[in-house]
Amino acid sequence: MRNRQPADRQADQKTTRTRGSLARSPAERLEPTRPPARVNRKVRLDEERKPRPLLAFMNGVLTVALVGMLLVGVLAYYFDGQMDAPGPLEKAKIIVIPKLEGSLEIAARLEREGAVSDRRLFTAGYRWLQLLAWLDGDKALQLKAGDYEVRQNASVRDLVEQLSEGKTVTYKVTIPEGLTSQQIVDRLNADPNLSGEITAPPPEGSLLPDTFVTQRGAPRQSVLDTMQMGSRKLMERLWAQRKKDLPVKTWEDAVTLASIVEKETGRNDERDRVAAVFVNRLRQNMRLQSDPTILYGLFGGKVLWGRPIQRSEIGQKTAHNTYQIDGLDRLPARVADRRRRQRRSCLRGEPQGPQRQRAEVAPGGKGSQGQAGTGAAAGRANCQDPSARQTTGRGAHQTRKQGL
Repeated sequence: MRNRQPADRQADQKTTRTRGSLARSPAERLEPTRPPARVNRKVRLDEERKPRPLLAFMNGVLTVALVGMLLVGVLAYYFDGQMDAPGPLEKAKIIVIPKLEGSLEIAARLEREGAVSDRRLFTAGYRWLQLLAWLDGDKALQLKAGDYEVRQNASVRDLVEQLSEGKTVTYKVTIPEGLTSQQIVDRLNADPNLSGEITAPPPEGSLLPDTFVTQRGAPRQSVLDTMQMGSRKLMERLWAQRKKDLPVKTWEDAVTLASIVEKETGRNDERDRVAAVFVNRLRQNMRLQSDPTILYGLFGGKVLWGRPIQRSEIGQKTAHNTYQIDGLDRLPARVADRRRRQRRSCLRGEPQGPQRQRAEVAPGGKGSQGQAGTGAAAGRANCQDPSARQTTGRGAHQTRKQGL
């Protein structure tokens, strides 16, 4: 028959209708297409369960990292709380950290001193803060030697910050006015908070006394150098402002004259007059005749200013006795003097206001205290009666009033 077709062609048409792999006729397109064969679920599950090594490894790594981060966070929170916890120190105390001690030795020392309960906690805290500083890009923390005043109940964080910043206890070294260079050296050598030794005193008058703030173990020579530098800067400034017609040739002579004024009178309101009288004597080529120079000529840098002056000592010629020598040429600066007032008075040459006229009175005449405050006439007046007189830092002025 015409409509009969071979079996293989019928199969192809069947395939076409079911699978749609060949072109379909309009009639065939009206027939629904069969869905694909259902895949066996068991086979699909077996394929999905096949081992994948890389994925398994990544899952393991992420799991470990997550657990590790959680653990580190918990430990960091706990450790941070321990670092800020109050320490065992019941009251503030001074703890000395010697030089060249490492962090382990410092931790052991803090434990012995009772500042920390466990040296391992301090060491761990120090390393932890070092790590944080490194992560922040800051300068590496280093524990420094020195004397530290550890406050009561200081935490580990407080201790690490205090020792790494070097917040040490400072000590004051006070050098009063009126001391000779030798006396200043003796005072510095006797200070237990300083180190080193000064063997030779500097030139007289080259030191500017003051109160200096130092740390334990600071070199004694450094304090001396600071005093010399301060004196030099002060005199350079005052010397540039001096009156040009003064009979003082160098600023060293001005320091010498200021030191004499310092010991001649102890009253601030008299120093201008005393300085003016001395300047007038230098202008007239007269001897200064100052009592303190007698004592310094006899005893030098170890002088005791309260010692009485004997009558025979006034006429004893020494390198510094201004009763026996002329001017300032042979007289070194004697005593340390930080009072700017004396030095300005000596470089100004005359007092201000109503004191100016009294300073012009010749030595030996009667009048106000200031006219003979230099001790010139005082020496002559007092030596006529007693065989000795008392002189202190202002003894010449006192004996002048007694003589009148």
